[in-house]
Amino acid sequence: MAPGTQPCELSRTWKAGDAVTLDLPMPWRLIKGRKLQEGKAALMRGPVTFCIGTAQNAEALKKYPDPGVLIIDPATLGEPVLDTSVRQDGRMVKVQARPPEANADPVTLTLTEFVDPSGVATYFRIPDLAKACDDELMSDCFAK
Repeated sequence: MAPGTQPCELSRTWKAGDAVTLDLPMPWRLIKGRKLQEGKAALMRGPVTFCIGTAQNAEALKKYPDPGVLIIDPATLGEPVLDTSVRQDGRMVKVQARPPEANADPVTLTLTEFVDPSGVATYFRIPDLAKACDDELMSDCFAK
């Protein structure tokens, strides 16, 4: 069990049609890249990683074919909304990105779930890498 969590027990006589709704907070998380992705961060919400897909960002990718040069502003991430272009119950979110040129206008990108077959980038430059955390899954892999 994760630190700071407590077990919860539902003790009752269940009947047909009874339901339990579990509402878990899922804030955005910035996960630091490793090795080839060092200096960048993945954007995650709950267990889902988001990516830049070519299908949703054709105009931006014409101007910036290497999306790795764009600096994503995590402060502009909102709540993901339903997007059935990738999968039936998929989600997408809009985010602002700053191009590398000093006076260039911000670019609006559409990020989709990583299962997007047109996805070209899952790690992004962000203004402050100190706000990203280490990948908790990777730290477990290397525990002694």
